[in-house]
Amino acid sequence: GWESLGIPGLRIHTLTQQYRNTRAIARAAARILDSPQCPESLAGAEGTRPELLKCPDAASLPTAVALAVAQLTRSGVPMNEIAVLYTHSRAYGVENLPETLVKAIEAQGAMAQWAARDSSSKRNFDITTNSITVSTVYSAKGLDFAHIFLLGLEGLNPASVHHRRLAYVGMTRARERLTICQCGSCAMTDGLFD
Repeated sequence: GWESLGIPGLRIHTLTQQYRNTRAIARAAARILDSPQCPESLAGAEGTRPELLKCPDAASLPTAVALAVAQLTRSGVPMNEIAVLYTHSRAYGVENLPETLVKAIEAQGAMAQWAARDSSSKRNFDITTNSITVSTVYSAKGLDFAHIFLLGLEGLNPASVHHRRLAYVGMTRARERLTICQCGSCAMTDGLFD
């Protein structure tokens, strides 16, 4: 660890409180990891429980997400505080899910940027640009947004620690509001919306 560097006066502080999310989001994300969160480790406001945006079929998902995003922007939420995160770019039988999402969002009158399109878009990504971010969960690591729409959890295996961690990372990018978007049943989120 850092202690081995021998830097005089180095002090290490271990963060013991979850500070990024509301308590409701942090509890839901901890359930995905099968990790009980101690109440004292949950800082911040209680917040609203994560929401489920359930679509009747895969073809309607991008439009349903775009309508929900547009409703937020019309209510005054800055576009750069909203992100649509996905686990796989070829989910729901859509050849290019992120491109389809960007087009659907822009058709609703909001600006959108596909942050994970290629290495150039990743390098030039500016979180302060007033537009909706569309990105993979992996590319959103280290970032947070007031509102997250999370897609693709149906394609993850809850028996896989890697997949549970991916879902956890996606969920914990949300500071205030988390909407999990899905078509059909999802083993990863079973029990979250009881």
